[in-house]
This record gives sequence, C-alpha cells and structure tokens, in this order.
Amino acid sequence: MQFQTFKSKLKMIDTINNGKAFDFQLEILKYELETINKCIDKIDILTHSFKNWTILLWGGSIILALGKDATDFKGKFILTAITPLLFWLLDAWWRRIQREFIFRNNETFEEKKIIGLVIYDLRSSKTSNKKSYKNFTSIKRALLFRSVGLFYFGLILISIGLYVYMTFYC
Repeated sequence: MQFQTFKSKLKMIDTINNGKAFDFQLEILKYELETINKCIDKIDILTHSFKNWTILLWGGSIILALGKDATDFKGKFILTAITPLLFWLLDAWWRRIQREFIFRNNETFEEKKIIGLVIYDLRSSKTSNKKSYKNFTSIKRALLFRSVGLFYFGLILISIGLYVYMTFYC
C-alpha cells in the first residue's frame, strides 16, 4: 500500500517537475545500494562473531568436560555438539537474510534500467515469489554454504568423535 502511494507521488512529482522524478529515483536507488552494502557488511561482522562465540563456548565445554573427572562426563560428551549446532542454525538464518540483500543487489544491476525497477525494496519483497529468489535465499542453501557448513559441521564431528572415544575407549 505504501509502495503504491509512493509511486503515485512520484508520478505527480514527475508531471510537476517536468521529468525531475527520474533524478529523484536515481538518488533513491543510489541510497538503496549503499544501504544494502552496509547491511551485507554488518551481517558479515555478525556471522563472524557467531563463529567466535561458537569456538569460545564449544572449546570451554570441551575443556570443562576434560578437566573434571572425565569418566563421569563421558556419557554426556555428545552434549558439546549442541553449541555448534545451535550457532550453525543461527548463522544460516542470518546468511539467508544476507542473501536476500545480495539478491536485490544483483537484481538491480541485472536490470540495467531504472524504468520499471521497484526502488527501495531492500530485501526484494516484491520479487519474493520468483523461483530464482527462493532458490537463492533458501535456508537449506545457507546451511550448506561452504564457510558456514564446513566450520560448524567440523566442530560437530569432533564432538561426536570425542564422545565415541570417551565412551568406548576410556
């Protein structure tokens, strides 16, 4: 609803200002691209801090498990895999949101025209029904993202390996 109001205002401004609405749209598009790039950068910083917290909490739980009487904790060693799993889901969720911004950024440059392009649609909500959008921003794809999946899956495998070792060999 707000979009239609905004579009009708643009048409009114265009007729009043003899074509200056195009310049206004261009400025809004520039601002949109700046905002998208800032959001992408902030999500990169956020996901990096997720990895730092994962290492800290996972490593701390491993040290606590090994520091106490390991025979009492050996059956619960599998619980150390929960931390990376939870952070993996959280990281993938934010990566999915980041990919919405990236899709919009790519969409803006693929159009190669401003006429007919929806402006200030940061997360591509107007094109969210497209199959390419759904494939690009799926949570499954974000979970299997190389920098996300390998890191967290590796920590989970180490936790499972320690559980097997502590259960059967100690």
